[in-house]
Amino acid sequence: MKDKAGSMGAGMAWGFAIGSVVLATILGFIGVHGFVGTVLNIAVYMAGGYAAVFMTKASTGKGIVAFLVAGILSGIASFIIVKMAASAAMSAVGDSMKAQMAAAGAKTGDAALNAQMAQAGNAVAGGLGMMVAVMAFVGSLIWCFLFGMVGCFIGGAMKKSALGGAAGVAKAA
Repeated sequence: MKDKAGSMGAGMAWGFAIGSVVLATILGFIGVHGFVGTVLNIAVYMAGGYAAVFMTKASTGKGIVAFLVAGILSGIASFIIVKMAASAAMSAVGDSMKAQMAAAGAKTGDAALNAQMAQAGNAVAGGLGMMVAVMAFVGSLIWCFLFGMVGCFIGGAMKKSALGGAAGVAKAA
């Protein structure tokens, strides 16, 4: 029986890496969250890393680079999705903070201070939304890269054993 390890072109490693990001994003978007979503995301990234190295002619290092780039793409997608959701949530927080700041400023009776307090409430709400989105970017990048890299190491080891390419010890004659 012929083994198919490493039979696809090395460019397919990029396809597996980006495809795993797309699949993980779709799983998160359709609502697979919690423990089950975490396990599925880990499985998707590790399987993508495994396939990126074992099923292609790419080396383990090329698979890791593909997952680094895919992690950046995953981070960008997470940033956009979380920023949109945070903007909607933070608008309500901003209205509440604006009201609280205006109430605190109303005690002084100064109209300029009231306007500044309302503006400060909006700024704090916008800053919180941006902070959450940046954290989503970093977390998604690390998550994808880390588990994709583990999958690449596993795929590389399996390919070496399947193809008999492990470095052997020189035998004495």
